[in-house]
Amino acid sequence: MIQQQFKKDSIIRLSAIKNVIVSTTQVDFNFKLNFLVLFVNTFCESTSMGRCNMFPLSYISRRTDISNIDWCNYVLDCLVRTKNSYVPY
Repeated sequence: MIQQQFKKDSIIRLSAIKNVIVSTTQVDFNFKLNFLVLFVNTFCESTSMGRCNMFPLSYISRRTDISNIDWCNYVLDCLVRTKNSYVPY
């Protein structure tokens, strides 16, 4: 799926995902996955050094109805989890 688009790169970065989305002319399953990766890494669960967090994609399959996912709750859960794990200094 998304890893196959970038198989020559061992580390997938957000800029590469953005470039693929911008150059896409067709809304297919790969476009949806790319958009989800960009969304999740921008608003929810990012990693250090600009690497894409691909873990949330493990819950998505071709049969998943993406429109039925509770995105508001997901973002809120991520914010709470991130705040609770933050250790200043």
